[in-house]
Amino acid sequence: MNENEDLCEEGFWNVLQGAKFLGISRSKMYDLLNSGEVPSASFGASRRIPIIGLREYARRNLKGGREPQGLGLIGITLGNPSKPSDAERAGSVRKRRASE
Repeated sequence: MNENEDLCEEGFWNVLQGAKFLGISRSKMYDLLNSGEVPSASFGASRRIPIIGLREYARRNLKGGREPQGLGLIGITLGNPSKPSDAERAGSVRKRRASE
């Protein structure tokens, strides 16, 4: 199998799906595609991103952290599970305010 066949093996996402996967804006996703940092294919007027290409981009840009685990799609762990997330902290603040 050549490199292009490898990229196509798992299928494609559209630009919005790719941006959501990486947690970035649609315009930032287009910047990555236009710069060639993330591979893409055009099918008529539609731009599609190989899923494996996004996973590889995420792996290349992963910094620090522990041994990869969790997040079944790409095998990475983000954040520190011993610390509450911003969403968890915000939820506890709302609960405290509601009980006052």
